[in-house]
Formats: sequence, C-alpha cells, structure tokens
Amino acid sequence: MEHRLTRRGFLKVAGLGGATLLGAGGALAQAPVPAPSPPGPPPTDAAAPAAPRLAPRSIPTRPLGRTGVSVPILALGGMFDTRSAQLYLRQTLAWGVTHWDTADCYENGNSEEGFGRYFQRSPDDRAKVFLVSKSDSTEPAGMTALLEQSLKRLSTSYIDLYLLHGIRDAAVLTPEVKDWAARAKADGRIRHFGFSCHKRMDALLEAAASLGWIDVVMTAVNYRLLADAKMSAALEACRKAGVGVIRMKFKGGGPITPDDDAEARMAAGFLKRGFTPEQAMLKALWEHPAIATVCASMKSFGVLQEYVAAAFDKTTLAIDDRAALQRFATETHGTFCRACGACEAASGGAPVADAMRCLMYESAYGDAHRARDAFLALPQRQRARLDGSNWTDAELACPHGLPIGRLLADARSRFGK
Repeated sequence: MEHRLTRRGFLKVAGLGGATLLGAGGALAQAPVPAPSPPGPPPTDAAAPAAPRLAPRSIPTRPLGRTGVSVPILALGGMFDTRSAQLYLRQTLAWGVTHWDTADCYENGNSEEGFGRYFQRSPDDRAKVFLVSKSDSTEPAGMTALLEQSLKRLSTSYIDLYLLHGIRDAAVLTPEVKDWAARAKADGRIRHFGFSCHKRMDALLEAAASLGWIDVVMTAVNYRLLADAKMSAALEACRKAGVGVIRMKFKGGGPITPDDDAEARMAAGFLKRGFTPEQAMLKALWEHPAIATVCASMKSFGVLQEYVAAAFDKTTLAIDDRAALQRFATETHGTFCRACGACEAASGGAPVADAMRCLMYESAYGDAHRARDAFLALPQRQRARLDGSNWTDAELACPHGLPIGRLLADARSRFGK
C-alpha cells in the first residue's frame, strides 16, 4: 500500500498531538482535542466528542461583493450526509460558521435534507445562516424545478444565494437565465444569484465581472494560483465590478499525491510558526483583497476546530511563510491540474479536467466515495471520450506535464465500474 504522510501522522511524529496550534500563545483559549483525522466518514451525532471550549468570539466577516451581505470568512461545505450530523451543524453555528453551502445533487439530496431537518428542529436558526444551494440545470424550466425541490428539502421559503453548478462556458449565462434570476429574486425565493466553476476559472470570472448581473462566483482557486497573472487580473476585475468571490478547493491538491519529503519540509516550517499547513493555506487566501470567504470541507470535529482556530487568529503570514507555500507549489507542480482546458482543446473536448478533479478528491482529500460519485455523474457520452488510447497531444499541451494517459486509465479503472 502506498504510504502517504497524513496530518495526523505528521503531528504525531512532531510530538504535537492534537494541538490546534494557532493561539498556543493565548490568542485562542481552548481545550486539547484528538488529532484531526484524514477526511473520511462525515461526523455523526453518535460520534460527536465533547466540544472543546473556544473563546467567545465571532469569526471575522467580509462583504460579499455588492450584495450588501457580510459573510464569515470560513464557510461549511455540505458535501456529506448532514441528516445524521445535527449536533455537528449546531456546533458550526456555535463557533460562528454561519455560511452553509450545499447543492441539489450532494449526497443524492441528503445534504439538503439534513440542513432542512436542522431548520425544522431549530427554526430560529434559519435567519442566522447564509444558505447557499445550486442548480445542475442551466435552463430556466429545469432551474425552476430544482429550486422548488431544494426549497422543499431545505425546509425554507428562500435561499440566500443560488448558483448554477459547475458551469464550463459563459455561453450558458443567457438573457433567459438573467430574467429567471430577476423573477426568482422578485418572488423572494432567492436573494442573490451567480454560478460556481471548477475549470477555465479566469475566463469565467472575467465574464462575471463584465456581465453586470452576476452577484457571486464560487470558484476553485487556491494558494497555487494566486500568483497566476490571468487569475490575478480576473479576481481584480471581479473586485472592481462588485462581484463576490467564494473560494473552494483551497488546499490546492491534484490528481497525484505529492512526495512525502516535500510535504514534510513544508509542514515542519509551518509547525515551527504555530500553523498547520492547511491553516497557512487558508490565511494565504484570506489575505487576498478579492476574497469574501473560503468554503471548506470539514468532515470531523477536529478539522472544524483547526479551521475555526485559523479564522479566529489574527496572525498574518510572514514573507517566509508565503515563500514556503510557493516553494512547495513549485516542487509539486507536476502533481496539480490547473483545469485550464488546454488538454481538452488538444484532445477534441474530452473531459480530462473533470477526470483529474475526481482523482484529486481521492488523492488530496482521501475521499474515494466522492471521487467515484463525481466520475459517474459525468454523462456517459463524455466518459466514453476518456477511453482514447493516444493522449500525446493533450500531454504536450498540459502546462505542468501531467501524465494524462496514465491518469485517465487510472480514473477509469478506479471509478468507472
């Protein structure tokens, strides 16, 4: 079995146990908790530990573009079965994570249903939550049907932010979609509208800034991409246009697991400073002026505490910290897919970046279930295009030189059956 240096393993070797690290000098009062586990089964009420005591503070908030709403800088990613995690949801609110994100397709609807179950039991908490859901349809009729389904599952009369889910081309942002969004807002069913994207992010951010009617974009941007010229220009365009930006996939993982030595070197430097690597990655994003919040997968109480501690802490990254992140990004550039679309253009439109994202879920997040579900969610005709035998042109087009042919064969073998 391939060895991988996990957060738990490194902290154990470093002799730090389950310390949340940030606030060790008194910035954040808290009790020790077990070491955070690698991503796995979602938290359940039966497995809920006694909650560590955090100082009674609020997570900092930031304006979400021109919406007039301020949101906490850390958001809960709801891609898990929230039905059996009701106490966990209550704890996120207690620690100030009042921005909850889900989608019509997450866990076959169980994510939305779990949020709805919580609001049924604690109706007064609905007004405390900035609730986000998404539509897998980009056609007005389909959007209407999915919105009504989401409202029912979520046990609410409105959704604060409704997004088109994972769009790939600005061509879907038609006048008809614009009119639909305006009507849904006027009817009070949604309050703000936008889209999420995992690929060709810079072009889609530029489109959002230029259209004038997109309120928010949720995009897969991480510390690796902050120095990218096109991405920087697109984020600045959104900032000037008042488009709110939510970041996801903040850890910058790719379809290939990085070398243990490179990961250990990066982690050792941050641990000396009192950060975990993930806390440093979050801080790097929070320092960017265009960001409103980071939506993170927090599938254990330990990880929730770790990320909340980072949000509470006011320590900024030093020049050496930023250099360490950049050095790790450079050392591991061959493990990361930018989802730029260059390989897809060279291969006639095969959904290569989608397959790379599925491998990323397993490699970087240890979530084979999510990886398989995402792969099988691709339309059959698209998955069929991944069966090609010659990927030389795609590999030559990849700016990081990923072994695309081998990785696609791996994805088909792991997830395609």
